[in-house]
Order: sequence, then structure tokens, then C-alpha cells
Amino acid sequence: MTKRLGLTDIAIKALPIPTTGQKTYFDDQLPGFGVRVSQGGSRSFVVMFGPKRQLHTLGRYPTTSLKDARKGAMSYLSRTTHSAPLLDGKMRVTEAVESYLEDCEKANRARTVKGYRRFLTLYLPKGILGDLTRPALAEILHSLADRPTEQFHAHAAIRSFMNWCVEEEHIANHSLPKLKSKALQPRERVLIDHELTQLLRTIPNTTFGNLVRALMYTGQRRGEIAAL
Repeated sequence: MTKRLGLTDIAIKALPIPTTGQKTYFDDQLPGFGVRVSQGGSRSFVVMFGPKRQLHTLGRYPTTSLKDARKGAMSYLSRTTHSAPLLDGKMRVTEAVESYLEDCEKANRARTVKGYRRFLTLYLPKGILGDLTRPALAEILHSLADRPTEQFHAHAAIRSFMNWCVEEEHIANHSLPKLKSKALQPRERVLIDHELTQLLRTIPNTTFGNLVRALMYTGQRRGEIAAL
């Protein structure tokens, strides 16, 4: 659903939050330039271009100012009109991640999006997309080599994010290294009641013991509890 109005800082802050999905409000001065408001309350600048009316995310408000976003929209529209996409990799990683997650909410379960958010914010550096070189990504994955499950899921989240960055023309391409480890095998069994009871009675009263208790009581992933 789209609406049109004069975009100012006051108007952007006053935009209502949709109860479901997203709403896009287009500027009445610069055709194609607008603000997308998500169900979670985030506001992102976008520009619509091409015969298929594609949306390109320029940045998240207020990290990206209205003035800079308007200039970016004019530049982007000019370049796409002449078939010259930006592909400069200068968008900040944090802004790109937020825009990516907003798009993920449309096609993925909340639990999946939550997992992607954890992996991307925990392991990706805070610089610009151009910093995500093959050596930098390889170093991230290597640091997780002793935790194969964490490494496997982090690799999947980063791969999905990098593919999105290429599709959105934030970068020209990426070279995320492949994992050498084998795909994860499903668990053959889980602990039954009397085994859990026995485990609770023998867990030591230590930091590690408390972590195990929290895992048993909540059923959350090991990495999530450890991060707390």
C-alpha cells in the first residue's frame, strides 16, 4: 500500500506504524523517492525505479538523513536511467542488515528472521559493505570452526545476506568461502524425562552448569543462551 505526501523530518517521525506488513509513503516532490514504514516501527528510505517498479533501499532513518537520502535517490535514479547501477559497496553494514531483515520478514518465519539477526549482528563487522571481502569473511567462519553448528548456520545467514546485497545492487558480487565441513546430520534422539532428571541432579553449581540448566528449562539454542 502506498501514499504520497511532502516528506519532512516532522512528517517522517509522525508516520503511523502499520499493524501488519509495511506501508510506503512517496514524496510529492521527487517521484520515486519515499519512506517505507515496517510493522516493527523502523523507517527506511527507498527509491522506486524501472518498468517493474523495483524498490531499492537507500538507508534507515535517522541514521541516514532526509537530505542525504534525497540526494542519493536523485543520484540513483539518474544512474539507473542510464543503466549504470551504483555497486559501490559504500553502504554501512548495519543499515544493509536492517533493510535485509525487513525484506526477510515478508517471506520468512519470525524465528528464522530472529536467527538471521543474531548471526549477522554478532559476526559481521560494523564498517561498510566493501569491507566484507573474501579474507574477512573467511576469518569470521574460521573463528567458528570449533563450533560446527554455529558455523553452519552463520554461513547460511551471511550467504543469504550477501546474495541480497548483490540483488539490491549494493555490491557487484561476493565471494563467500564454502564450508569444508559436511552438512549437519539430524539428531537421532533426545533425552527422555528420567535422563533429564538425572542430569539436573548431577550438574555442578558453576557457570557452565547454570548454562546447561537454562538450556534445559528454555529449550533455546546453545548460542543464544551463551550470548546472554
